[in-house]
Amino acid sequence: MVGAGARVAILDRDERAAISLVKALESQGAKAIAIATDVSDRSDIEAALKRVVDNYGRLDIMVDNAGISRPSRTAEVSEELWDDVIGVNLSGVFWGCQVAFSYMREAGYGRILNTSSTSSLGSYANASYASTKAGVVAMTRSLAMEYGKYGVTVNAVGPGMITAPMTDQTSAEIKQRWIRKTVVGRLGEPEDVARLFLFLALPGSSYITGQMIFVDGGYTLPTMKA
Repeated sequence: MVGAGARVAILDRDERAAISLVKALESQGAKAIAIATDVSDRSDIEAALKRVVDNYGRLDIMVDNAGISRPSRTAEVSEELWDDVIGVNLSGVFWGCQVAFSYMREAGYGRILNTSSTSSLGSYANASYASTKAGVVAMTRSLAMEYGKYGVTVNAVGPGMITAPMTDQTSAEIKQRWIRKTVVGRLGEPEDVARLFLFLALPGSSYITGQMIFVDGGYTLPTMKA
C-alpha cells in the first residue's frame, strides 16, 4: 500500500511489533502510525479507527489481516482456545468491517479487504481456524451485498502456505508435502499476497466485490499429475 502512496496505520496487539514496522516504513519515506489494538474488542477497533481518521482525515481502505492459529484435534479443543481463535479471526474481522464501514458510508467510497485462507476448505486437526476462515468468506459475501450501493467493495484473499511467522513452526515435511501439491512448486511469499491486496484496494477494482480469491500456487486446483 505504501508503495502506491497510501498513508497507513498498523493495528497490532503487539505494540512493539507495530512500532518496529512503522519505523521500517518511515525509513523508506512512507507515512505511518502504530496503534496498539486488540481486534477481538470492538471498542479497541473503534478507538483505533477514530485515531486513524483524526490523523489522516479519512479512511479509504481497511485490511482485516489479524489472525491466530491454535492447531488441536477436535476432542482437545478447550472453550478458551475456541473463544480466542473465534475472537480474533472472525469477530475481529466483523468488528473491523462494521466500524470501517461507518466512515466509508459517509464518504461514499471504500475498500474492505479480509484475509481468509485455503483452510476455509477444511484443515486437519485445526477445525477452529478453518471455521473462522470459512466464516470470513460468508461474511465477505454478505457484507458486499449490503455495502455495494454505498460505493464500498468487500473482498477476501485466501493465502495458501506463505513464508511468514505463522508458518515458521510448520515442519519441513509438511512444507515439502505442500510444495508437491502446488502447480508452481514453491511456497508463497508475502509479496505474492500483498500484490493482490493492492490491486483490490485500488479504485480500478470497483467492479469486483463479494469475491474470495486464493493465492496458493494452484494448491486448491483439482490437478491430476502423471
